[in-house]
Amino acid sequence: MNRTPQSKQFWRILGPILIYWGIQFLAQILVQTIIMITHMQEIFGVMQSLNSETYMELVTQLSVMLTKIMLQYQSQISAFIALCTIPVATFLFSRDRKMEKDGQLLVNKKAPGVQYAWVLILGIVFSLGGNVLLAMSGLAMKDTSYIRASAAIYSEGIAVLLLCQGIVVPIAEEVMFRGVLFRRCREQMSFWGAAFSVACFFAFVHGTVTQLMYTLILGIFLAYVYEKFGSLKAPVLLHILVNVVSIVATKAGILVWLCSSVMRMAICIIGCAFVGAVAFVKIQKIDEKPEIHVD
Repeated sequence: MNRTPQSKQFWRILGPILIYWGIQFLAQILVQTIIMITHMQEIFGVMQSLNSETYMELVTQLSVMLTKIMLQYQSQISAFIALCTIPVATFLFSRDRKMEKDGQLLVNKKAPGVQYAWVLILGIVFSLGGNVLLAMSGLAMKDTSYIRASAAIYSEGIAVLLLCQGIVVPIAEEVMFRGVLFRRCREQMSFWGAAFSVACFFAFVHGTVTQLMYTLILGIFLAYVYEKFGSLKAPVLLHILVNVVSIVATKAGILVWLCSSVMRMAICIIGCAFVGAVAFVKIQKIDEKPEIHVD
């Protein structure tokens, strides 16, 4: 049966999503199996010491124990899954860019290197202001899954966090979400339609309700800097900065210090909003429109 152009467009976007989920699923099973094998002696020892009257109680207690073990390696698991998605995402991204070049399609101009300073500033203020705003809203304190996951992640060493959550995961996500999905949606939609659609999916895969609005807004900003800078380097840099600043500020106690006073929180949010607005205006002035040469 011949496919219609509409069905081709549909699968051009849905295909990478299904591939992404499939790789993540298989990678998660693999890495969790490896972790369980390395802890098998500990698991058997705990099973023998468990006192349960019913089979269901034993299963419940064993499940809790396995969950605790997996939480100890949350960052490493995330990084391993991200590394597994990078080859396929990079292949799709490279193929799409080759098709654009071969088809002589117009692409956005690349912004000058000096403009990346505004991405640096935007990443810092977005991370600090966003985290303080989350704390002020009280959402984080009500979301038990977010609290549990955050406690497990930040219990790890800062070097592991910076490598896994600060570098590997952002690179993998940007190649897939902005490099592949956003660019493909952009072929068929306006900027805002493509940015919002991909940002919704980006927010959805991050799981907790607390992170939903934060990652949704971040996803739109990431698409925006990609559109203006004409290079995947811009959203990768912004994403890395947001994560790294959050890790360093948390580990150094800066966020705790900021959130221990209403006045400090207010000053931080107002200051970040002002500086972020200046950076956004500067980025907005970048001329990203393709150059059209007339013979």
